[in-house]
Amino acid sequence: GGMYRSNWDLSQARADAAAKYLQGQGVANEIESIGRGHTEPVASAKTADGRNKNRRVEVILYPPGTLR
Repeated sequence: GGMYRSNWDLSQARADAAAKYLQGQGVANEIESIGRGHTEPVASAKTADGRNKNRRVEVILYPPGTLR
């Protein structure tokens, strides 16, 4: 249910929101946002605590001009 077609779409929306926030805060680095969906969990999805830990955004910053 909800406004996203899949967990993958939700994951991408979360990544895009984090990138937009960083840009709005003046981060000059090039930012690439990638939704991983359920493909790279850090905890078991069998518990509420594990699912909460998997709802995350990871940010890696590279010096401007080095990503592409």
